[in-house]
Order: sequence, then C-alpha cells, then structure tokens
Amino acid sequence: MPELVFPRRIIYDENAGDSLVNLLATLNASKALIITDKNIGEAGLLDTITSSLKQAGISFAIYDNVEPEPPIDTASEIANLASNAKPDVFIAVGGGSVIDAAKASIVKYVRPDIDVRSISPFENIGLEARKPVLIAVPTTSGTGSDATLGVVLTDHTEDGRVKLALGSPEVVPYASILDPGMVLSLPRNLKVWTGTDALSHALEAYVSNQANPVSDALAEKAVALLFRYLPDAVTGDAVAVSKVHLAATMAGAAFSNSGLGVAHAIAHPLGSILGTHHGMTVGIVLPYVIEYYIKHSPEVAAKYNVLAGIVSLQLGRDIGGIIDGIKWLYDRLGFPLRFEEAGVAREKYVEAVEKVPFMALQDADMAFAPVIPDPEEIKSLLEKMY
Repeated sequence: MPELVFPRRIIYDENAGDSLVNLLATLNASKALIITDKNIGEAGLLDTITSSLKQAGISFAIYDNVEPEPPIDTASEIANLASNAKPDVFIAVGGGSVIDAAKASIVKYVRPDIDVRSISPFENIGLEARKPVLIAVPTTSGTGSDATLGVVLTDHTEDGRVKLALGSPEVVPYASILDPGMVLSLPRNLKVWTGTDALSHALEAYVSNQANPVSDALAEKAVALLFRYLPDAVTGDAVAVSKVHLAATMAGAAFSNSGLGVAHAIAHPLGSILGTHHGMTVGIVLPYVIEYYIKHSPEVAAKYNVLAGIVSLQLGRDIGGIIDGIKWLYDRLGFPLRFEEAGVAREKYVEAVEKVPFMALQDADMAFAPVIPDPEEIKSLLEKMY
C-alpha cells in the first residue's frame, strides 16, 4: 500500500461515556449527532453515552434508524438531520452497519454533491482537518469498521440487492472508543459470528498482495489473541471479552492497510443471496479459501506456517497447520464447517452457486487476493462448502 491510515486515537478498556466526554473537550465540541440503531437503544447501551453528554452540557440529536447492511439512502437521511443539528462530531454507536452508515453520512453532509457510490481512495472528499469529526464506539467485536477506510452499503438495482464495498482513507474514524461493557451482553451466537469475522480479517490481511510489515504485525497479534481468548469471550469472561474487542480493531486496522481477498469476495454476494450473517458466512468460507491459497502459492503457505507457529506459542500447544488450527478453534466455538450444518437449504445454496462466481470476481476485495481463482475454481470451492 502506498500509505498507512489509522484512527487518530484508540481508547480501550475505558468507560465509553467518560472517554467520549474527555475526547470532546479536547475538540472543543458542544454539539453531537449520535448514529445508532433501535436495538442498541433497546439494549440500554446508549444510556452511558447520553447521560455523560448531558452531565457535560453537550447537546445532541439521535438518528436510530440504521438497518443491517444499510441502503445508500440512509446516508442522505442522516446528512439531512445533521444539516439541522449542525454537530461538531458524529458519534457512531453500534456495529459495522452503524459505523459504515456514519462514514457515508459524514461524506454526504460535508459534500452533498457526491454520490456515495463514488467513495474511493481516488476521490478527494475534503473531510480531513475539519469538523465534524467521526468517533466510533463499536458494540460488536468483529467488523473492525471503527479502524478502517471501508464502507459497506447496499444498493438496489435491476438485479436485486447488491453489496457495495467502498472506501476512502478520509472516512477512517478520528477516534475509536473500545469499551468492553458495550459487548458483554451480546448473544452468544453474535459473539461467535463477529469473532470469526475478525479472524477472517486478520487471516486474509496477512497474505494479501498488499500485505506489509505493519499490517502483518497487527494481523499476527490479532490472530494470536483471537485463538487464545475467543472461546472464553463467547461465554462472557470479562477479561477475554476485552482482549477480543481490541483484537477485532487490530484486525480491522490490518486489513484496512493491506486489503482482504477471495474469502470476502465470495462471502459478500453469497451472504446477500442466502440472507446469512456476514460473520457466519465468511467464517465458513475461510478455511476452504485458505486451503486453495496454500495449494497454489508456496509464499502464502510459508506465511501461514509462520503464523501457525505464533499461535502455537500463544496457546502453549501445537495447533498443526493453520487450517487444522481453525478447525480446532471452530470446534471449541461450536461453529459450523459447512453451510448444510448452518441450516442453509440445499435448493437455495445451489441457486447461489450459479450466481456467486461471477459476482465474486467483480467484488473489490478480489483485487487484493494473493491468488485469483477463475469462475470454475470458485464454483468448485462453493460446492465443497456445502
């Protein structure tokens, strides 16, 4: 990559409300726009944010209508609200969908002339060194969107719903506040799925054709932490939850500065067609893609052998090769290795197999793959996954 981009600040293991107020004081911010979804409010996770803002005398408006995989129009809705509220900061409180919606909306607010579909590293938006700034408070430990330049939105076309993988260095949040208390109460299945999402980010970033020493270091540590702590985190162990929450952001920073690859290029259209959670989808796809990488690239195989050794040292036990290690971890998590085990109907899956290969090759993440399969190879991989 020609440059590396990170949040200005990452604050972790601290109360989100207190940390946010302290940060806003350094920015001389007096007005905020909170972007979230209804589930976050119903779970009471906004309370610590809003009560701290009130005590500090900071006024705020709330947009709480972000949907999973938000449609493009969401950005305009939030930007319209911001036009009235005139905030100094956008505060995204939620998972990847919320943070991505906030990224797109701040672009639309600052540059109403821009079609958010055109967000890219090659478009000068003019967000940096000006207000409002974006602060992320993630409520899942998986997407890493709080530390990335990526924006995933949904567009509606004649062919149906299409996921758009967009991105720009200018939309990396100014700050990420990692409060483990925000993720402690997540249902077990979401902890597993978001955790495997984080693992997939680190494992693909590590062998991307744009991998570099900085992204490698972040990916190595993220993978080691996830292998060590994810099984305990999904049971609610507070220390493990804290480690996994930080690892997810590290994995996000890794792939934001290296790119991803075939697993995500397949998982984006496949999950959209099947209606499955992205973390579960990419988690199932991952070991099959890694097996393909290893078979076709000695360089990739060598890097994964190094990584397997690092993980073995972290765990104090030999996990074997990286694929054996993933299977061992999935077994501890009760995570499926095939879509049939995940309850996906065969008829629906067969339909997806015909569509996904060509859609995957058009996905932006495919450009970063160390080895790019042809349509028949993708189809063969998909058939193995069921």
